[in-house]
Amino acid sequence: MIIAIVNEIKYPELIDKLLKLNHELFVLDENSKRECKGLIENDKLKVCRLNTKTEVEDFQKSYPYLGKGECDSMLQFTKLTKNAQKVYCILDDKPARKVADSLNIQYTGLLGLVKLLKNRNAITSNEYDNIMKALEGSTFRMPRDVK
Repeated sequence: MIIAIVNEIKYPELIDKLLKLNHELFVLDENSKRECKGLIENDKLKVCRLNTKTEVEDFQKSYPYLGKGECDSMLQFTKLTKNAQKVYCILDDKPARKVADSLNIQYTGLLGLVKLLKNRNAITSNEYDNIMKALEGSTFRMPRDVK
């Protein structure tokens, strides 16, 4: 089983697709809980609260250029992997990925999730193209050569 730790759900329509592939999805912070309230109430997303506020703040002191959600995700990852679970952090921020690499944290980003869905035939090529066009037209930063 793969557990994806999700801080921001930018494309909630992908959640059902990931769930059909037996992924378990978690949100971490209060903002995500508010934004995703209906999905949590319908048991599509779960709230994972393994870290205390102090633990997150202490971690963030070591990496002050990272956001609270990224720090929380990485701490959650280390705790969940101790239980021998297959876990991926969802990280799109480049500095966060560098920290994740240094801590041996497995991660993917929104593009990785979309590609996973396409490769496992959970979305059609047309759906994939529509998502990619939407991302290109948004503030989401992505390489130009991604297809």
